[in-house]
Amino acid sequence: MNATQQTDTSCRQALWPLVADDAVDRAMNTLIPQAERLIEDLFRYPHQMERHQLTNLVAVALETESVAVVLDYVRYQIGRDSKAETWRKGQPSFGSQLLEQLEELRRRAGGLIDEAIRQYGIEPPDRQAEEERLWMLLVRRFVGSLHRSFVYYEARRKEERK
Repeated sequence: MNATQQTDTSCRQALWPLVADDAVDRAMNTLIPQAERLIEDLFRYPHQMERHQLTNLVAVALETESVAVVLDYVRYQIGRDSKAETWRKGQPSFGSQLLEQLEELRRRAGGLIDEAIRQYGIEPPDRQAEEERLWMLLVRRFVGSLHRSFVYYEARRKEERK
């Protein structure tokens, strides 16, 4: 590879974070409705879920770079919901659906990378690390959407009770 080709490759790889972040933004067009449906399903049942429980989930997602930590937190919440009034509510339960969707985001992160490579011809410098980074970004944005949807449905429920 000559110097010009190396420079071109370096310049293209420098664009990778922008390409990847754009792919994540576009993915939110489908992830936001998924989050809304999950919360809508929760609100179909009488439940004791409170806003702070999702606020805490968002905080966990923001303070770590590890999706495993977020998954562990959700499993903990499912485990401590002994009365099945929050994380175990519904069939299938809110918590199990959430775990499934968060795990599915890993596959989506890989797909976003594949799509960006096809579309722009740019490879990430370290595919595995980039897939982990995108997975975490998707998780953060998804749980943020869950929280916002919860606030919306909570307000609607309060208005309906008036």
